Amino acid sequence: MHPPDAPSSGATLLDGMLEDMLQRRYLVVDGQGRISRWSAGAERLLGWREEEVAGRSAFGQPLAWAGGGLQLWKRYFESPQSAPPPARASLMMLCRGGWGLAVEMTAVPVPLVLGYEFTMLVADLAVGGPGSQSEERLIQVHPLAADAIAAALRDDAAALDSVAGMLVTLRGVSDAAAIEDPDAEHAARALAIERDDAGAEAAVEQLASVDEDGAAEDLVEAQASLQAASAEVTRLREEIGRLRSQLGEQGRAAEEARADAGRLSAALDQAASEASRAAAAASECDSLRTELQAATDRCSELTAELEARTAELDATGARCEELTAALAAGTAQLEALPAAQRERDDAHAALDEARREHDAARAELEHAAPDQDALRGEHDRALAEQRDTAAALEALRAERDSQATELDRAQQALDALMAERDDLAAERNRLQAAVEEAAAERDQIGT
Repeated sequence: MHPPDAPSSGATLLDGMLEDMLQRRYLVVDGQGRISRWSAGAERLLGWREEEVAGRSAFGQPLAWAGGGLQLWKRYFESPQSAPPPARASLMMLCRGGWGLAVEMTAVPVPLVLGYEFTMLVADLAVGGPGSQSEERLIQVHPLAADAIAAALRDDAAALDSVAGMLVTLRGVSDAAAIEDPDAEHAARALAIERDDAGAEAAVEQLASVDEDGAAEDLVEAQASLQAASAEVTRLREEIGRLRSQLGEQGRAAEEARADAGRLSAALDQAASEASRAAAAASECDSLRTELQAATDRCSELTAELEARTAELDATGARCEELTAALAAGTAQLEALPAAQRERDDAHAALDEARREHDAARAELEHAAPDQDALRGEHDRALAEQRDTAAALEALRAERDSQATELDRAQQALDALMAERDDLAAERNRLQAAVEEAAAERDQIGT
């Protein structure tokens, strides 16, 4: 008997699912409801091992026999793929001993784009990693998966276009009870891969107690067949154990490859971020180049204006010389004529005015010269900064290309490991079928 596992008072649907995940009561199914991962908590609750239920439907026989959730999940699988799955459903599940246990399941779809995040979450829970210590640590270590779970459990959750599968948690809500359907016990025996050899020993004892008169040869033949079947079952068990070990090693290698791919992806994201910063620096460099061009144009304008003022100053100097010559001539004339005195005074006044204009033009020219030098220095600094930014951008691009190549190699290695794991799973299914056939033959002989 399994005790009830009901949620605490006031717990929300999200809190209950997180609690079940931390207790390792979860399973992973594909888009058709077939089991691909089976946790230790699910095994404790129902008794089945992962190799016994892998590939079976989690929401139909031979595992699910009754409950309102049967119709809910049936309607979901018959509806368009865009419909959301039942967030909560109650089912009567078949236990390994042949009895039934009422459980409550909570399910969320796994978005295709977050398949890797959910894979890392399940692996963390399976090995007792950092994210399996508490709800807070789970949310910190796996924020994307936690956000997706919370969004899927909201009342207004939107349907997903691309789904990789579903993450389902379960908890017992009542004591175990017998299933009314008589086929349930037969289904439990058919599902079990390894069973206690007490049944075989009892069959041998029963055969030994048969009256030997007229049945000795049949008894010997039956015992030989039973021993051969037991030896074949033992051999197949050992082969399954070996394949299970190989599959575990391949799974660990695949997890390591996924971790390497995650690290390379993070490095690539960092390189992309640095490339973005370099692009921003390049944009800033373009802006500085534009400002530099504007300053250059302004410098050219000031230079032209300076040349114009210089030419004007030269013309003013020539005019001063002319006026000086005229003043000398006028002075000579003033010495001879009184009227020439007035002309000399006028010439002096004009000469003073021309000198003032000459001094003003020279002062303006001297004021513009420092501005021109400053603009030229700023132009040189901007050109040097542009060259440094371009060199850094080229280095970042080279590093990003190298990391992308490394990521491709890791992805190829991961694909090879996944293909090998699929081959091992096919071999395991073949051996499982052989075991079931041998077990059925042994049961028939025992009967």
